[in-house]
Amino acid sequence: MGVRGAADGFRRGEIAGCALRVRRSAGNDGRCLVRSCESGGLGRARLCGVSVDFYGSIGYGQAFTDSINNDWGGKPLTDLELGLQAAIQRFSFLNAEDVCDFGGSYGGYMMNWIEGHWPHRFRCLIQDDGIFDVRAMAYETDELWADRWDHGGKLYFQAPAAYEKWNPADAVAAWSTPQLVITGEKDVRSPSTQAVAAFTALQLPGVPSRLLVFPDEDHWVQHPADRLRWYGEVFRWMDQDPAAVDAAANRRRGELAPRVGTIRGVDLYLQRI
Repeated sequence: MGVRGAADGFRRGEIAGCALRVRRSAGNDGRCLVRSCESGGLGRARLCGVSVDFYGSIGYGQAFTDSINNDWGGKPLTDLELGLQAAIQRFSFLNAEDVCDFGGSYGGYMMNWIEGHWPHRFRCLIQDDGIFDVRAMAYETDELWADRWDHGGKLYFQAPAAYEKWNPADAVAAWSTPQLVITGEKDVRSPSTQAVAAFTALQLPGVPSRLLVFPDEDHWVQHPADRLRWYGEVFRWMDQDPAAVDAAANRRRGELAPRVGTIRGVDLYLQRI
């Protein structure tokens, strides 16, 4: 999560960012990354990265890690809510009204879950290789065993309710937070179709959103040029007003491609990509 404010050591009037990031290295049972205050790259303002070590993390015993089995959107979301509240209460320089949240893999799932279950809290969200529809994920991912274990050890058709209880796709009616969606077309862990579906869910009701697709990347962005692009897009999304970015894209779309029709109230355009 990125929180803006004026911090000790900064000149008053400057904007300091504190990014509270939820990024997992190995699904929802890996260790969170923790970053201290540092100079932001690519000429951006200084950022402070903080991570909430929520239920399911390693280092506190196997029972703690296993506690989110069949509870993907339960205890972890509660911990994130409490963690953000604690950070804002502890550090008075943080602006509680200017907060962005970021997550990759399971963290990307959490961004989609937050869209429907913690609405209106964040100025923007960023997901990288996340999960949108757990039903489709059960048949798409290369981690078939892990997906089954995470939902009580049952296949989807054996226990659909266990999966649907934590399905972000079931709460898209509440989605309203601007979101940057990132994916790699060679990703077989969280296939790019999950990202396209999430982006479509954002676009249909008009939620400001942007889709960034890397044709040559998988679950991790490894090529140097793509990494630079990744950081540039992420910082740009956090720095700018997502609504303004989306409005500019709509203006360009209107200028370059006329509307060719409407389906169920959704305007269709022919656009050169």
